[in-house]
Amino acid sequence: MTGRGRIGCELSGGLDSSSIAAVAADQLSRRDERLIGVTQATQEDFQRRYALLSEGHFADAVYAHYPQIERVNVDNRTDN
Repeated sequence: MTGRGRIGCELSGGLDSSSIAAVAADQLSRRDERLIGVTQATQEDFQRRYALLSEGHFADAVYAHYPQIERVNVDNRTDN
């Protein structure tokens, strides 16, 4: 992988994003670099209501298995 600056990817916990994050993290770790993983942090109320549909726990597992991925949570709260 080449580019200017640091490399990041969206990590929802689904199969596609988890696979991409795993391969990218492995490649970057060979160069002593870390991947930035961007994960949406859903509101607690939403998480309770839609717990069965959430892939967040899978994202948590990817982060746990790949410590070279730096986690960045994006909050979905609105001020409306």
